This record gives sequence, structure tokens and C-alpha cells, in this order.
Amino acid sequence: MSFSYDPTLADDVSKVRFQIQDTIEAGHYLEDEEISFLLVDNGNVYGAAADAAEALYARFSQASTVAEVDDIRLEYRERAEAYYNLAKKLRAKATTKNNTVAPIFIGGANRKQFIADSEGTPNKQLDDIDIFFDRPRSSGI
Repeated sequence: MSFSYDPTLADDVSKVRFQIQDTIEAGHYLEDEEISFLLVDNGNVYGAAADAAEALYARFSQASTVAEVDDIRLEYRERAEAYYNLAKKLRAKATTKNNTVAPIFIGGANRKQFIADSEGTPNKQLDDIDIFFDRPRSSGI
């Protein structure tokens, strides 16, 4: 198993680590291979980061509520809750970035901006979209 983190965020593993703040080798939570699996499984950084945050939520949820060692007190419930909330935020970013959640069209706006992917490339041809609904014209509905 291995750990790598490039602060320039030149690779996707580093991007996922940055999103979940697992950036310090000493005491890191996820291995590079685990993050690579999540990247392949999701196909995007935000989805992989959301899955990683969910895994950390599960890890800390299973830990005892409070651990005390010498003068150090760890509240695992709070850490688990933080990863749960982070996972929700990252999942929302993942669906928005991949255009899997279509926003409602409001007349007068440039329709291309609503149906473009995260790089601004249109996902659909405007001629194939019903003016009032996001459905193909040939649907007959």
C-alpha cells in the first residue's frame, strides 16, 4: 500500500486527498490504491471524494464515541458527522459537475449554459430539445 500527495494537484489521487483533507502521510486514512479504485468506480474526482468521505464516516461511526489517551480526547462522533456532511456536499458537486441533475430552464436565458458539461461543451444539440421540457422532441409526450 502507498501514500502520495502532490500539493500542485497534478493527479486525481491528490485532488481526492485534498477534497477530504487526507494530505499528511503520517496518519493518513486511505491508501492510493483505495482512492484509485474510487476514481475508476466513479469516473470523476468529486464522486470519488464523496465515496471516500462516506468511507471515513463509516470508519468513525464504528469507533467508540470518545477515546482518551493521556491528555488527548478524541470525539469520533463529531468527526464522523463532519465526514457525513462533507460527503453530502461533495456528492452534490459531483452531480452538478457531471450534469446528471438538469436545472430547470427559465425563459430568456441562454439554454446552452444549462445543458453544457463542466468544460462548457454542449451535451445535447439544441434542436433535439423541446422548448419547454428537457425531453427529446420525438418522445410524443
